[in-house]
Amino acid sequence: MFKFLEKIERKKYWQLFFITIGVHILMLKNNFTFYSDDVYVLYNPIVKHFSIENLKLMFVTYFDGHYHPLTLLTLAINYAMSGDHAVSYNVTNLLIHASNVVLIFVFIKLLFKRSDFAFIVALIWAVHPLHVESVARITDRKDTQYVFFLLVALINYLKYKSSSNNKFLIYTAVAFILSLLSKGQALIFPIIIALIDWYYYKTENKKIDFKTIAYFIPVSLFFAWLAFRAQLYTGYLSQTEDVSLSQIIFYPGTILSNYVFKLFVPINLSAQYTIPKISDLVGQIYLLIIPLALVILLIFAYIKNKHIYFFGVMFYLITVSIMLRVIPIAENFMPDRYNYLPSLGFSLILAQLYFYFNQKIKILLINNFTLPQLI
Repeated sequence: MFKFLEKIERKKYWQLFFITIGVHILMLKNNFTFYSDDVYVLYNPIVKHFSIENLKLMFVTYFDGHYHPLTLLTLAINYAMSGDHAVSYNVTNLLIHASNVVLIFVFIKLLFKRSDFAFIVALIWAVHPLHVESVARITDRKDTQYVFFLLVALINYLKYKSSSNNKFLIYTAVAFILSLLSKGQALIFPIIIALIDWYYYKTENKKIDFKTIAYFIPVSLFFAWLAFRAQLYTGYLSQTEDVSLSQIIFYPGTILSNYVFKLFVPINLSAQYTIPKISDLVGQIYLLIIPLALVILLIFAYIKNKHIYFFGVMFYLITVSIMLRVIPIAENFMPDRYNYLPSLGFSLILAQLYFYFNQKIKILLINNFTLPQLI
């Protein structure tokens, strides 16, 4: 499954890995927070007392509004290693994040076939401040861990596309299931690979493989059902709560506007945001400007065949879509951690703009400054 690591450019691999470690190294001093670390680890008998019976419970019960047995299992392993001392948990989280950066490099390089472009994309994603919560808070292991396996699945899917070797399709399926067992948010995987197939269709005239994509849809639907049941079971989702038209319009628009703004201007970040009143949002029509701008950018990119820009915007919208509160879930309105994977789409666009303007500047310099003729 991990054979692709043998072929990547090792120098860039280690550069990205250690830059990521260096940027986040101070998190190793962190202790448990009493935001959710206490519930997940310190007061959780399933994690604290590792046994066959508790292992079974991880896989047959819901916890904190989620079905994520593999995340609980890795936390239990950490507890067996260091107990109530946070060091092993922090080291594990940081290593997973640094590994994700390398996997993004591999994924982008395989997809766009540009090593320099992949490096800049991974570097932007590695150091973005919006990821601090996902990396530095122990119980957000579920975010970094599901993305790790999802990226492995995407990489193996690309290997399958290039080789038609069914073993890579098996690796893809295994990694996809491991991702779902880490967090249900991975259920958007079939839509991501459909987007990848669209990109290949536009750039290489390859047919979209609807049959292969369809293999993964039943698995996604099953884990979507599990996620829904988990929310009901733990009381995060009320069966009787009405969803108004105003909520459907203004909640997603508000969240999307704030998320996109913080991708460019990452200030006033928080792990907890209170749910605003609809009456306070209705008068703020400007909150719909950013979603409208994204739609315009999508249309422009599609018409002008700017495939990377279209891919980046669509990747962001696909991966963030289930976190836009169309269905009222929990009390946290728009936590920063929901941008962990989606911000990869932003990184793609920013990297492409970097290379575009870099090329324009080089052309400008060549056209305006000529070397003296040698006589």
